[in-house]
Amino acid sequence: MNTDMHYSTIVIGAGPAGLMAACAASARGPVLVVDAMKLPRSKSCGGMLNEYSQAFIADTLRAKLPKDILVEPNEIRFRYFDWDRDIRKATTLKFVNVDRAGFDEWLCGFLPDNVDLEGNTKLIYFTQKRGDVTVQLRAADDPSA
Repeated sequence: MNTDMHYSTIVIGAGPAGLMAACAASARGPVLVVDAMKLPRSKSCGGMLNEYSQAFIADTLRAKLPKDILVEPNEIRFRYFDWDRDIRKATTLKFVNVDRAGFDEWLCGFLPDNVDLEGNTKLIYFTQKRGDVTVQLRAADDPSA
């Protein structure tokens, strides 16, 4: 990676929220997305997309989730339990259940050409001056990181 690149936005994390942020920010200039994991990746936390993420995909990306990345059960609703006060109720948010690695790969296909994606990369520190932010990045598997 070039050590003297200039970006309008730097996004830390290439998960669904980070990739969606990068898509939105790309309208204002070049974007760098960094993630500590090697890409593509598989995450144990799965891929439950809430209604806000679903709306972003439909309204901003003007896309529909491909059926081949949906996993059973396709839709999940949670119940809220407060054991101390004996309150039990269903939540109002509806989640779509997706294969996380497949979803990330699909979503990366929407990144415009002015978005650079760097896996296996950690943010070490940053400094900020008026109108300028300088960041130091390092390979995540670098022992000095």
